[in-house]
Amino acid sequence: MDILRRSNQSALPSYLAEENKQTYYLETPFIHFNIALLDNATSEYSFLMNFFSTSTAFSTISRYFSNIFAPTFALGQEFSKSLSESSEDCLGLLLCIRLNQRFAFELQRRKTPIADGYINWTNMLLWPRFQLAMDMHSESVRRSTSSVSARGPASALGLGNGGDVASKQSTAPHVLTQRFGQFLQGILALSEDTGDDEPVGNSLARLRDEVEAFLTKVGKAFGNGKERKRERFLANNYSLVLTIIGDIGGKLAGEVREHFEALKERAGGS
Repeated sequence: MDILRRSNQSALPSYLAEENKQTYYLETPFIHFNIALLDNATSEYSFLMNFFSTSTAFSTISRYFSNIFAPTFALGQEFSKSLSESSEDCLGLLLCIRLNQRFAFELQRRKTPIADGYINWTNMLLWPRFQLAMDMHSESVRRSTSSVSARGPASALGLGNGGDVASKQSTAPHVLTQRFGQFLQGILALSEDTGDDEPVGNSLARLRDEVEAFLTKVGKAFGNGKERKRERFLANNYSLVLTIIGDIGGKLAGEVREHFEALKERAGGS
């Protein structure tokens, strides 16, 4: 999130980038490359406008710019594609989308419409990949749900083999709930200021439904006659999610909280 809050971010100089052998998450090379590209595009566009504006039509200046910068935009497209095409990092992909949206606003502020096509292309690259990565997470949880009954009640609740299963069963939140809650927190934090026209909500709803199905099936491992314990298990899981996302603002976060509040109440939680 810090990378989005920096208002005066500058690109990493090329000589430092070549010497730096560290491994970074995908948003780091994405932001540094694109800041450098768009800063140079702005400078080139400003020069052309100042040099030719008094005697040349805007369409001609745009054509000059396209002739000069088309190979650079093509390089940028190839670079962004190489970063994202095999990524399953939903948070990194969504962060790159937010950065690209910020680039669009910055270009508007600079009055540089000439790079709009590049920004739009990047959006069309990143959104489908983000949705695909979210669906892969949903499929992973679905596979876990399918395997619950095959492992038996004890292992479904994360318990070892042997011993008195009934005495070992716990109503503590499942480890998957902790991971889902932290993942959900990140997605919602990156969606605080967004509208209803984005696919984040639908993708998140599919993943949420799979997690709920998993918890419901795991809860059945408590067996017959232990409905109160099963309800307590579900309520504790929903309560953990609410605790993790409790401080996130935005419309989508509010809708998600309402959903889990209803689930918790249905499970008998207070």
